[in-house]
Amino acid sequence: MNLMESPGTKNDPGGMPRRTISQTIAQYWIHYLIIVPVILYLLLFKGMPVIYGLLVAFKDFEFFKGVLDSDWIGFSNFAELFQHTDFAEAIANTVQLKLSFLVFSGAAAFLAALAVSGIASARTRHWISAIMVFPYFIPSTILAYLGLHYLQLFLGHPLGAEGDGGLLYPIYLWLVPILLYTIKYGGITLIVALGAITAKRNSLDNTKQLHVSAGGYWKSTAEPAARAVAAAILVQAAFMLTTDRELLDSFLDPIVIGGKETVDFFIFRQGFMMVNFSLASAAWLIQLSVNALFMALAYFLIRNLFKGNLFPQEEPSPSVSHAYSGTKGVAGYAIGLIAAVLALFLLYQLYVYPHLGAAPYPARVPDALSLFGMLQYGVGYLIVTLFSVISITLMAYPLTVRKLPGGMVYRICLLLAACVTTTISIHDYLMYQRLGMVNTIFPVLLAGFQPFISVFVLKAIFNSRYGHLKTQAEREGRGEISTFVSLFIPKMWKTILALGVLQFVAMWEASMPSRVYISDPSMQSPLMMIWNMGQQFSLFADGYYHFVLLLAGIVALPPILLFIIFRKWLVSEVLVGSLLKR
Repeated sequence: MNLMESPGTKNDPGGMPRRTISQTIAQYWIHYLIIVPVILYLLLFKGMPVIYGLLVAFKDFEFFKGVLDSDWIGFSNFAELFQHTDFAEAIANTVQLKLSFLVFSGAAAFLAALAVSGIASARTRHWISAIMVFPYFIPSTILAYLGLHYLQLFLGHPLGAEGDGGLLYPIYLWLVPILLYTIKYGGITLIVALGAITAKRNSLDNTKQLHVSAGGYWKSTAEPAARAVAAAILVQAAFMLTTDRELLDSFLDPIVIGGKETVDFFIFRQGFMMVNFSLASAAWLIQLSVNALFMALAYFLIRNLFKGNLFPQEEPSPSVSHAYSGTKGVAGYAIGLIAAVLALFLLYQLYVYPHLGAAPYPARVPDALSLFGMLQYGVGYLIVTLFSVISITLMAYPLTVRKLPGGMVYRICLLLAACVTTTISIHDYLMYQRLGMVNTIFPVLLAGFQPFISVFVLKAIFNSRYGHLKTQAEREGRGEISTFVSLFIPKMWKTILALGVLQFVAMWEASMPSRVYISDPSMQSPLMMIWNMGQQFSLFADGYYHFVLLLAGIVALPPILLFIIFRKWLVSEVLVGSLLKR
């Protein structure tokens, strides 16, 4: 089926007459009714900060003069930026770190997928996959805290302390974050590869082409796994100059430990710490442009070469078992055992170890972590998640129409919105300050409203599995509203709910919005409170490490419970969007 062919053309097997553009728009009016509010929202809440950023990047911004009245200086900020050795180093560090993440986690996921695919029992493969994706639901801030603790125990002193030089310093400073990144995100790449292997094997099984020779193993297992991992790497490379700030801050903070600065940290330091808004805006514009370029390239490659590997045309069939490798899957069971030990270790650290300390806790739990604050943020995130689920559903539905007039413009707007919302810029802060929202929970909640990537995920899953049913409904003359109610929602409600779960988890795990928009520690998000305590308490003082882990276990509980409850619906296609901006 040619997805670029519009209904009603002369190539339509249904024989429907060719429609003019005005007739097509009239038929799909409901989609334009959906698109217009989306465009208005993007212009208001995303477009205004971007316009601010574009202006400030070319001005000598003075806070009391404002954006419009500050002096225009052309490309002077960019000239200064490219002469700034810290910025050049930040770009090199970010690219090096990103490529290290992608290569190491991709290779580990590929080898693990080959091993796990050798297990005959589909149920066992499913459980191993679930265990390996479990660390994703542990907040990055908490994983970083654990990694930092054991690294400093190994060194015998805090990072950045005297005598912490030599060849060992840059090695551990990079290897530990790469290991943590692989632990957190490698499981998603693994299940994407396993999903591609299962889809390929089912396809070959249905056509009686499956066999266990070397060529058959490559065709049924190694090739789909390699293509799926390559596609997952492309997804992550779409935001080449953006990293997981929550995971890296503890290791790469150049101010505290003399670490290597990333582009994200450079922009944050110039804008929020040194109040050099113009230079930060110029760096942000370069970051946005590079990310947009890589996203466009990744979108083109995935759409034309790898879409079938990320979004198989058939739904997963856990009941189907295949023993293809000719082995008993010993390597797969070993991978499963390692993953289980890691998951149990994380649970032990969060829910057992904090209660084993001999020294008393330095404070009471209610004094250090506001349970009312947790409830407040939880309710706020839940409301935003509800709006996100509705928005994802409505925004994805127009993309199910083949060659909708204006559809490409709509896609470009969504992709640009996804690029803009990957980072918190100084311009967002300026806008919320003008609106009087700084030091309130509202900008934190609005920063969490990021449905744009999920829109493409939902659309791709529906089109790959049920696009033929949508085409059939159009040929039968069923209206778009009827198709939405009788086909789109019944087929996709589990996927929509799973995307909502991931949206909530992403908001709950983010500490940066609270760090930027709220200066009052008592009003900050639960994860930001954990981060603050991790910075304040000595890891070597009696009782402090146990106490921080006790609080971390409380904060990590909501995403862990969501994972346990919705585990069966968090399939590989749904989790693909979680690899972006990381």
